[in-house]
Amino acid sequence: MSCSLIFSRALRLLRAAAALAVAAAPFVCAPTATAQSAFDTGPARRLSNREVGVILNKVRGTQIGEVCLRFVIQHVPRKSDETVTYEGTLWTGRRNNINVFRLELSPPAGDKSGKRPLRLFLKSGEDAELWTNGGPGGAPARADATSNKPFFEGLIFTPLELQTPFLHWGDVSYERTARFRGRPTHFFRAVPPAAFKRANPNINAVRFGTDKGFGDFVILQAIVLGDGDKELRKYEAETFTNVRGVYLPEEMRALDIASRDKDIFRVTAAAVNVNHPPGIFDPSTLNESAPQPSEARFEKLQK
Repeated sequence: MSCSLIFSRALRLLRAAAALAVAAAPFVCAPTATAQSAFDTGPARRLSNREVGVILNKVRGTQIGEVCLRFVIQHVPRKSDETVTYEGTLWTGRRNNINVFRLELSPPAGDKSGKRPLRLFLKSGEDAELWTNGGPGGAPARADATSNKPFFEGLIFTPLELQTPFLHWGDVSYERTARFRGRPTHFFRAVPPAAFKRANPNINAVRFGTDKGFGDFVILQAIVLGDGDKELRKYEAETFTNVRGVYLPEEMRALDIASRDKDIFRVTAAAVNVNHPPGIFDPSTLNESAPQPSEARFEKLQK
């Protein structure tokens, strides 16, 4: 598929109103259908202070729906023709007015390193939490300090991109409004709090761009910045798709700036508007795999 076809398809989807939206906080969220506003029409221009406050409140308050996604992450090294593929499942929901996620990711087929399947519970918001099955014998354990570490060694994607804690950091400033793939996109710079900085001393800030293409503001790009605001890692939502009236990200990419290696996250099947059983978002259940919706609820997207 050509780049022009992908971009034109993405732009058509971005202009549509939706009943849900993107499955990772504002990356994967559920906006209701609303009319387009002055925030996302017309030429790129600087926002007023009032508009900045409105947009930040909206992107922080984005609510996700009950969705289950099957996906693959393909790791593509720049200096090798060999790629490595990981398969996983992502559950999204909302508990106590907070966006929550459960992620399960398997090691590559044929892996002989002894890696066990990864299971994560993530809570967004000001009091973000990260739990893994990384305790003794695979027991659940709190792991907030590891949110910037790749899911598996060799990958680029981290829990940070899914959890998006930077939206809720206290020091978030508006930088500019600029065209991103043909649309006015609002860019902000988020400086981490002291606790995050202690756990991740190499991260100076996160720059993110948000757009109101789905009725609610969603994140189209996030860049992790190091000392001197040197770019370390870049995340971008590439294309979106419609599953039974629900708009979801179909492909997302993460790029390591130094090596130019990249990860490609592709959704292969989606079940939307489901009712997750109790315990899906209970960290104490991470010692075993979670149940998925019935096969009939899934719609296949791509191989």
